[in-house]
Amino acid sequence: MQDIADFLRAHAPFDTLDEETLAAIAQSAEIEFHAARAAILDTAAGPAQHTYVVRRGSVELVIEDRLLDLMGEGEMSMADRISRAFAEAPDRKLVLRRLAQAAVAERPPTGFIRDFVLHSTGERKGVLDIKRRGLLPIESLARWSGLSAGVSAASTRARLRASAEAGTLTREEATNLRDAFDLFAALRMEHQVRQLRDGDEPDNLIKPERLAAIARRSLKEAFRAVACVERRVAADYGLSPR
Repeated sequence: MQDIADFLRAHAPFDTLDEETLAAIAQSAEIEFHAARAAILDTAAGPAQHTYVVRRGSVELVIEDRLLDLMGEGEMSMADRISRAFAEAPDRKLVLRRLAQAAVAERPPTGFIRDFVLHSTGERKGVLDIKRRGLLPIESLARWSGLSAGVSAASTRARLRASAEAGTLTREEATNLRDAFDLFAALRMEHQVRQLRDGDEPDNLIKPERLAAIARRSLKEAFRAVACVERRVAADYGLSPR
């Protein structure tokens, strides 16, 4: 572990730490090796659970297949670095438009067949993919609005809060998206916990007919709220939600 401590000591912000703290960090560190061009982190998968420091080589920071920055040895993965690099990108407006287009691409199921647009064939008949149709559209909207505002927040909830403060989302829009996100996440968790208790492999496929009436109504209202924000963003960019 001494070689890790020596490496960290040579780079900020570790160079300001006392020996005991530095030793504790080095002791808890894990070394990973990645092939050239391999994806290390993907914002679509959610916020990173660890801090990464480049030990050897370099790491590209890419958004929408565009190189925004290059991290060298000793540099850390930090959310504010992403927002700073994005703010300085020469084609920022084009990237924002593409992010907006991606944010309105997955339309919530508001054209209802028995209240919801469901999978109608095969093993998924009569179920709703709560991740694809609920959580991911909100995460995409939060990613667009957060980068539009130049904020460094990493989580969806933090991006929505920062977007409301910056004005890229109205406070009502941010609140509605946050409430919808919390509802979708809670339903997904309850569904997966039930599956684990039954010995089944957890998935994201909820059967709305098994929900209580009040939960189904709340789900419909949440989808409508997301669709409303998508329509506003699409109109601002002259896009057509699918």
